[in-house]
Amino acid sequence: MARTNRGGSRRSGGDPKKSVAPQDEEFVELDPDELELDALEDSDDDPDEDADEDAGALGSALSGSSKAKSKKSKGSSRRERIAALQEREGRDKRARSIRLTVLCVVLALVVLAYPVYLFVEESIITATPREQIGVPASEAGCLPDEENPATGNQEHVPDGTIVDYPRLPPDSGPHYGQWTNFGETFYSISDRPEIERLVHSLEHGYTLLWYNSDTITPEELKWVEALAKTFNGSDPVLNKFKAAPWSPTYDGGGFPDDTKFILTRWTADPQNPADVTKQFGVRMACNQLSGQAVDEFMERYPQPNSPEPGGA
Repeated sequence: MARTNRGGSRRSGGDPKKSVAPQDEEFVELDPDELELDALEDSDDDPDEDADEDAGALGSALSGSSKAKSKKSKGSSRRERIAALQEREGRDKRARSIRLTVLCVVLALVVLAYPVYLFVEESIITATPREQIGVPASEAGCLPDEENPATGNQEHVPDGTIVDYPRLPPDSGPHYGQWTNFGETFYSISDRPEIERLVHSLEHGYTLLWYNSDTITPEELKWVEALAKTFNGSDPVLNKFKAAPWSPTYDGGGFPDDTKFILTRWTADPQNPADVTKQFGVRMACNQLSGQAVDEFMERYPQPNSPEPGGA
């Protein structure tokens, strides 16, 4: 309800030090119920909205916490995977290093062992007595000695001449004027002298062991060389022995019954070496190498029983 301000009469007669309300100001009486209603309507703190807002805030906080935890979990998982990969790479690297080390050690042992093996093998071969090289004479498959009339005593032909020998490998015949060097007891395909020079050495009392270079094995060849080296002494009589290759493919002729070795000698009457009627070319073919068979052959046809036992 509006009320009229009744203090205006004092403006003219009142105390000037006291405040005076404006003359036309109007006072309104407020209803308590209306005040309570206005308070309720004007309030911004709606409980439901507050609850929703609180819930939203909590949810955001929880979501943020969950994301943080998830991010942290992912970070931890990534670090673990990296650590696992690094550990695996470390194991692989160590394994590779171990394998490489083992390989190097094995290679080093092989490199060191091979010369030792060769040395031991060479020592065994060198230390083997001649009669024990190869197989016993009874197991060598040697054919009976074959004697043929000799030809070409002191018949020298110019160097470079190719002599057509009646028997191959030859056991006598025309030859070059120069014989082979004393002390050369083994020849390979690459260093074999001319056949005609070797025949001249036959005339001077040498025993020649011809080995079939087409069929001989590397192991057999080692033992042929070892057998030849047993004659490297200082006595020119006892050491007149040579081993030389013969290839039926390139040199012509062949070895009977697929034999691999042929021993040849040019023998004569020691009482009258120049008597050509008593000179013979002798040969014996064997299937296997036998130092014992070589010794027995040389005992049957000793070096002094030669057309020219001296020299060479």
